[in-house]
Amino acid sequence: MIGLRNKPINTLAGTEVILIQDFEKSEQLNLKTGLKSVLEFPKSNVLIFESKDGTRVAIRPSGTEPKIKYYLFGKGSNSDEVQESLDALWEALEQDAYLRMR
Repeated sequence: MIGLRNKPINTLAGTEVILIQDFEKSEQLNLKTGLKSVLEFPKSNVLIFESKDGTRVAIRPSGTEPKIKYYLFGKGSNSDEVQESLDALWEALEQDAYLRMR
């Protein structure tokens, strides 16, 4: 999580990330405008990245195991398009995680 905060994800499946929500810092950052705003939620070790096309990923550590959990939110006009969006997003996140560990 520290690595993701220090070097945030900048694309989701090839689409530019425009919004980062950091619930540990209670902060939302609009990358297009540079505007920071306060998140009115309890503090927790969660990051949410949202792309220009509305695709999102929430990332948090497991509370019981030494691993990171990813929650994917796809976009599309029907279930097939949403599934394609999720598949592309997961593939891109796996590649990003592999590159971060090198």
